[in-house]
Amino acid sequence: MKKVTSILLALFLCLFVTACGQKELNIDTASLTSDLLKNVKFEDEISEIDGNIISSIYEVDTTVIKATAYIGSGATAEEIAVFEAPDKEKAKEVLALANKHIEEQKSDFESYNPKEIKKLNNAKVVQKDKYVIICVTDDENNASKVINKYLK
Repeated sequence: MKKVTSILLALFLCLFVTACGQKELNIDTASLTSDLLKNVKFEDEISEIDGNIISSIYEVDTTVIKATAYIGSGATAEEIAVFEAPDKEKAKEVLALANKHIEEQKSDFESYNPKEIKKLNNAKVVQKDKYVIICVTDDENNASKVINKYLK
């Protein structure tokens, strides 16, 4: 019995040490954005927008949340947005706002340009640790590959 208890205690200790050793994710958001721009195909020409427009579109406070975003001309729903919140809890709030934004886009494009709904339905909206990433494109496989490379 002592042997089993010792083994279980040793296993528990190993798991505890391993869990404590996990480091916080640290993404170079500029590199991620650049990688998405370079390696994901977009039908529209997407252009960078400034913090005031980001605040308006995504309803995030860019004085607290670091954000970079690129959007299309308006004819398509294509976009890239990368947010870095101060912590995981704030990132969860940004994720909710990102999902709300995608739903609003679906409503807007439903009558204006219905073929964009497919892109919006397959939009990559991901939150990990303090980061939230949005990518709307027909090239969702490449978008996933690029995003996943940074989320390791």
